[in-house]
Amino acid sequence: GDIYLNDLDWYSTGALNCYRDTTNISIKETNGQIKNIKLKDLNSLFEENENAIPEIKKLEDRMILGRNGWTLFKSISRRKTNKEDLYTITPTRGAFLQLTGNHLIPVLREGKETLLKVKEVKVGDELIKANYSDFEDKQFIDVEQITEDKILLISNISKLRKYLDYKYDITSLRSHLGVKDEESSKLGIGYITMKHLKTLKETLDIPEEVLMTLEIKEYNGKGRLPLLIPITKELAKIYGYIFADGSIYFNEENGSYHAIFCNSNDFLINDFKTSIKSILPNYHVGVYMQEGTPCKKAMVSSKLLVQLLFRTLGFKDGAANIKIPQFIFDSSDEVKKAFLTALYNCDGHVRKEGSNYSTVSEGLANDIVKLWDTLGVNVSIRKYKTKDTKYEVKGKTGTRNYDTYSITTPSSEEKNKLVEHLMFYRGLEKDQFYAETLKPKLIKSEKIKSIETIKINEYVYDIETAEHWVNANGWI
Repeated sequence: GDIYLNDLDWYSTGALNCYRDTTNISIKETNGQIKNIKLKDLNSLFEENENAIPEIKKLEDRMILGRNGWTLFKSISRRKTNKEDLYTITPTRGAFLQLTGNHLIPVLREGKETLLKVKEVKVGDELIKANYSDFEDKQFIDVEQITEDKILLISNISKLRKYLDYKYDITSLRSHLGVKDEESSKLGIGYITMKHLKTLKETLDIPEEVLMTLEIKEYNGKGRLPLLIPITKELAKIYGYIFADGSIYFNEENGSYHAIFCNSNDFLINDFKTSIKSILPNYHVGVYMQEGTPCKKAMVSSKLLVQLLFRTLGFKDGAANIKIPQFIFDSSDEVKKAFLTALYNCDGHVRKEGSNYSTVSEGLANDIVKLWDTLGVNVSIRKYKTKDTKYEVKGKTGTRNYDTYSITTPSSEEKNKLVEHLMFYRGLEKDQFYAETLKPKLIKSEKIKSIETIKINEYVYDIETAEHWVNANGWI
């Protein structure tokens, strides 16, 4: 049940470079473009050599499709096999996989997810499918609705220009908008204002696929946001992490704008960072130690991102006054599960007898109950009267100004249902994390019908990702 790592840093050379060059992967470039490629299409990254020792190339400027969606593509390595055995694993349905024998792969064996070397896999074991749905029914947060017109420009407008030329014979966008020479000079090449975009949308029919390509930026600012931000599992986790152990900070006088997540667990810090990078690949997420504590602070500095979070989390007026945004309730079940996963891995825990989530916000407690109810899980709230009680931290005493609310599952059956919906979860043991699910009925898989070996002298590849999993030919 423990989470498994598929990471270059964890294995010796003999276990590296596992996939054949014809293996299919999906990557997302920094401009958001999605490409379905074969590993050999990345050969231009490497030097021409015949070495058996892996040549490793660091990336971290693009995303790759993993087990649960887009994750940071950290590095790729390549080497020659020198007539090493290559295993062809063929399932009853779906594409086959070709891997070296020391590759570690998760399979279902007798109903239990097990991590094995490829040479240990048997006919009758089951390959595990990737659990991914693109853009979660294509729901979006429209950044236009929650930002200030006066500070924003619209960039990346080439597709908009082409569409307007094709559909409406508008060959000069600025002339159509009545932009004067002085304003045009101030805007620079390749930009229009938010006001201009609103005028276009009010008078012309512009499809979503065109609007999705547009970006928002500030005058004289470097940061950018997509005009339409897809409501994905990664976005939901960002909100969950900030709700539980995060904050948004801004000071207009000195121009400081930060979204912050603090936690002592590296797994969660890295997941927050990866979730940010999946939506905003060009943004830097700094990680710093908090002085005097075991916690790390992951921080992204962006006026636009803070505006987005503040407008949608504006009701987070202190820890005791929190409400879950309506778009979470209106989203797919997968988005709801991702949000709850982030919450529970910060302020909750799961044990054999049941589960628990604690908060000082009565509103958040009630919203969590409602959200679990939409997923068919029954949880209940218990109020603890902690207001006006004393506490002591590092030799300093104080008085609590809040009561505490505990959300629990009333039975082991409901606890098991709750666990099924969490992408990963934390036990009572410190830093002990468990795999995405322990119930094989929730894992999509196909039985292996044959395993064959051949000896090859070709390039083979391994990939390091932030979530430690890769979607290769549709399998994990």
